[in-house]
Amino acid sequence: MSEYNLLKLKSDSGNMYVFDALTNDIFLIENNEDFDSVCMADFGHDSDLRLHSLEFSDIKNEVSSNAKTLILEITEECNLRCTYCVFDENHIFERNHSNKTMSLELAFEEVKKFYNRTNQNEGYIVFYGGEPLLAFEMVKKIVNYANKVSNYRLKFSLTTNGLALSGNKFDFFIKNDFLITVSLDGDKETHDKKRVTVTGKGTFDAITNNLKKLNNYNAQFFKNNILINCVISDANDLEKINLFFKENDFAEESLRFSPVLQNNIAIDGYITNSISLKSVKQSLKAGLLPVENHFLDSILKKIEFRKLDAEANLGKKLCVPFANRTYIRTDGTTQFCERIENYGKSKNKSVNLTEKSESIYNEFKSFKQESCSKCFAYNFCEMCPASFIKNNQFDNELANSKCSQYQQTVEQALQIYISKME
Repeated sequence: MSEYNLLKLKSDSGNMYVFDALTNDIFLIENNEDFDSVCMADFGHDSDLRLHSLEFSDIKNEVSSNAKTLILEITEECNLRCTYCVFDENHIFERNHSNKTMSLELAFEEVKKFYNRTNQNEGYIVFYGGEPLLAFEMVKKIVNYANKVSNYRLKFSLTTNGLALSGNKFDFFIKNDFLITVSLDGDKETHDKKRVTVTGKGTFDAITNNLKKLNNYNAQFFKNNILINCVISDANDLEKINLFFKENDFAEESLRFSPVLQNNIAIDGYITNSISLKSVKQSLKAGLLPVENHFLDSILKKIEFRKLDAEANLGKKLCVPFANRTYIRTDGTTQFCERIENYGKSKNKSVNLTEKSESIYNEFKSFKQESCSKCFAYNFCEMCPASFIKNNQFDNELANSKCSQYQQTVEQALQIYISKME
């Protein structure tokens, strides 16, 4: 019988360990004979399967009283034509760029409904596009309304290409404590190959100049509130990307790296396979390279601070549709995430979000529960329903590829952790 939730590891010094994924315990095994034959029964388990994977007890309460993030697609207009963008005629399951904008009436209505679903607690409003800064006057009006409705309990965020991140907006962002994610794809050559204007002109200089101006204007806000997202579209660019972000001294916590949507499996696989244990262990002394840090450090931290024994599964994060995120498109269409083509779209304004959430979650659970119950990486995994949707449905091939790569990364991290602890 396969021991699905048992992982056998050897450290650099030759010591043998077993990771029990049902309890997150790591055991030292004293001899080869035991190491080869050890099984789940040796640790007191009746089964080698996770019997309660993907269980969530109260979706209704999460959706109606614990909503966390509202994403408003306030415009479909964009001042860039990035070569990898999905919002063009080449991607039949997504919209194209257009001059459509969300009405203020719709935005105000959705803000009010969302705040009621937070149970009047803290929540985030994310401005999304297109390029949301092209509708900056609308952003200001929505923020003022949200502050009034929530008595300043709501927080704000936006994702921008940075081209319109000009000085006349700085005071507003600082006053309202915005968290701003700016897209920057590495060095000038790498960035300008992909992130271009409508006329095909590169944007690296303009965007980095805007970032420098904001940093000079208020260094504390820049340090605490600016995130940089680098989209990796070609694995051959990794060395230059690492060098750029290391030389420019960006704080580790401010960097995000995301493989381009159309090729994310291949790029994830290349990165996972290129991170050798030897190189990572050597670089731990001087600090991980930026991309390595993004892929491994967060998992290493999860392992180091993992919950144990009866509480092991409590560390698992489950994404509940319409609780973690609610995505409103310019026309009022509702979805549970901005990263999922057209899956689960609803144009009915009176849609019951609890019922819709339960339907999506049950479909996801039916799709993934068996494989999740056999996965040694389950407790560290944050992949949600949106991770496995392709062509508007849950896709087995996509799930198998993503899960296999994540398991490989977790196994690497466990091996590094054991050697580091020794």
